[in-house]
Amino acid sequence: MGGTCLFDAQQFADRSLNDGLLDLSLRLLKLRRQMEVAEAQASGVNFLVNTVWRMGLMPRSAYLGPIIHTRPYSPKIGGHDSGQVYQSSLLVPGGIGASIWDTEEFAALADIPDGLEAVADLHHIPLEECDHAIRALLQPHIPLLISRFLRSLAWL
Repeated sequence: MGGTCLFDAQQFADRSLNDGLLDLSLRLLKLRRQMEVAEAQASGVNFLVNTVWRMGLMPRSAYLGPIIHTRPYSPKIGGHDSGQVYQSSLLVPGGIGASIWDTEEFAALADIPDGLEAVADLHHIPLEECDHAIRALLQPHIPLLISRFLRSLAWL
């Protein structure tokens, strides 16, 4: 996938189809770059987060960022009443990743002070275990998560 175009714009006679496929190809390349940046950023940050934890400088903590993706569950007979929410997160210990919630559980916990943070560790997936698209979507939110983590260490 690297720096090459995934799609030859001359494959179909329909210009709008070609344009749509070319646009998709460019979006996928952008996501690939974001994913690579996220992986590079997270490796150093996760090392520091876990070092802070091992030194006993802070308790177990969850720093939750913006929701980065929502999607329905895969189809099943009878359907689903809910879906999934992917939220950017940084856990101590652990590091950067995504917390994946059922939409109904997310809504219920969001109404409780510190409700999401209290159980984020049960829903957290480390960045390296996330789907490639989720890794890419996390990338713009990594600086915010790091900033929140660093503010909690301002006393140091």
